Amino acid sequence: MSINFNQVTKVEIPKYPYQQVEYLNFNGTDNYMYPKLLFGDIAIITEFEFSLSNINSGCIVGLEQLEGYLRIYADSGKLYIKSYEIGNELYYETMCTLTKDAKYKLRIEDTNPTVYLTLTQNETTLFSGSFHYYYRGEHQYGQEKAYLMARNLGGESLGTADQFATGKIYSFKQWGSGSGYPNNTQFVPIINTSTGDVGLVTNYSTYVETPYLMNGTITSSSIGNAVVPTIQFPLVEVTQIQRESTILWRNKRLVSIALSGQSTTLPQDTTFTFDGVVTATYSDGTTANVTSSTTFSGYNMSTAGTYTVTASYTDWGITKTATYQLTVKYYPYRLLDYIDIPSDAYVNLNEQGNNSCKIKLDINFNPDGTSSQVGSQNMFGAIYYNGSIYYRYHFTTTSNGLIQVWFGTGNSAYKDSGIYSNNNSRHTFELNYVSNNTLYVDDVNKGTYSTPASTNTGVMYLGARRFNNNGTVTINNYTRKIRVYGLEAINAYGTSIFYLVQRKSDNKIGLLKVFNDGEATRFCESETATDLIAGNVINDNWDYQ
Repeated sequence: MSINFNQVTKVEIPKYPYQQVEYLNFNGTDNYMYPKLLFGDIAIITEFEFSLSNINSGCIVGLEQLEGYLRIYADSGKLYIKSYEIGNELYYETMCTLTKDAKYKLRIEDTNPTVYLTLTQNETTLFSGSFHYYYRGEHQYGQEKAYLMARNLGGESLGTADQFATGKIYSFKQWGSGSGYPNNTQFVPIINTSTGDVGLVTNYSTYVETPYLMNGTITSSSIGNAVVPTIQFPLVEVTQIQRESTILWRNKRLVSIALSGQSTTLPQDTTFTFDGVVTATYSDGTTANVTSSTTFSGYNMSTAGTYTVTASYTDWGITKTATYQLTVKYYPYRLLDYIDIPSDAYVNLNEQGNNSCKIKLDINFNPDGTSSQVGSQNMFGAIYYNGSIYYRYHFTTTSNGLIQVWFGTGNSAYKDSGIYSNNNSRHTFELNYVSNNTLYVDDVNKGTYSTPASTNTGVMYLGARRFNNNGTVTINNYTRKIRVYGLEAINAYGTSIFYLVQRKSDNKIGLLKVFNDGEATRFCESETATDLIAGNVINDNWDYQ
């Protein structure tokens, strides 16, 4: 990716406004610098690249005090090394013949007391040797600060600088156990655009705030040209460049996206929603929640089926995708919290009663709370052949509104009466007629009653009773509005649960019979011209399975 830096009108670098330059230019009059250290009690390695425009004089590295000196210097076109200490013989050697403005690389490896020197030019070794600098080791003076491009008259005390060299330093490295820097720590020539200082700075964070600065007179000729793009160096990492709200450049890149926590089934004919999380991973190892910026495709919410949905996220020109399987499902029913059966309607449950049956019913026999509801009415009923036995949830015609459960034959039928109130009243009860001919109402034994032959069965109705006498079928006693909240029937064949639903295909209201937690076997709706009335929808996309 190319960056047009002409578009960058302002780059704010928060702490270290350094601009990298090609070299530092020492004037030979008063310019010099002293690194943190060049020699120490333990191993220190220093390596720098330099050139000299005056090859006849000037100290490249110099340290001198009363007890001795160490110098690497130019004299009459040659580079020399000289070391002397009181009580020790003089070390003096010619390193090479110098060429004006040629680049040389000097490596000083101090292992205390031995110092190894290597001088190269264009990868060719011009000098390699060693000498002993005894004074430091014997007297433990510790770190000795030799000046670069001058001589230090004072050692550790940082005395007067003289014998200034005229030339350039292009690069500088320093490391070793005595320095505190990691291996091959690189310093680069810089100018501080805020203060005008020039010097050497490393990107090693421990020392980034203490660069090696050039001393003496600083002018525009003290540095070389700026390194382009200059934004590559300050020492605080630049992670992003932007012009107003437009990002022009960013160093991290989008690597991938991942999906998690999403629903894999959605109802047909609804709006697509993604309820999971899209996580982006970047080249620097960081992650981000990018769900709100992700687009999705590959689905059809108007047609049931299984689709491969593609999530797509674009960041700084890079697009990554991820997929997942989505089932768009058609739900044929809405689940209701109740249904009302009007006074001129009833429901055939298509449930067979026999001589062992349990009925669980949750019902409100006066949902409107009016006295006009009092009267003879079957909320629920099943009648056998020839009227031999029946049971029903029944009301008398008295003004008190006695509630009666009838079970049995003729006058021997069991009647369990309760007191009816004109107020809205919801009842939950259970009728259980077991195989030993015993009736239980809400788990209370109500006695033993005669039963018909095993072949006799009666179909159960809700909101009425079905009377079959000698082949004549009569549906009667449906003059009361009732509200049904739940119904369950258990007989010798299994368990039927009747769910209160609205069928979406025609908006009919009814009870969906599900047998033994399996398939739905029947949709029971009004047997009259009057439809049932829906309660509140509690699940618009309901599945009985």
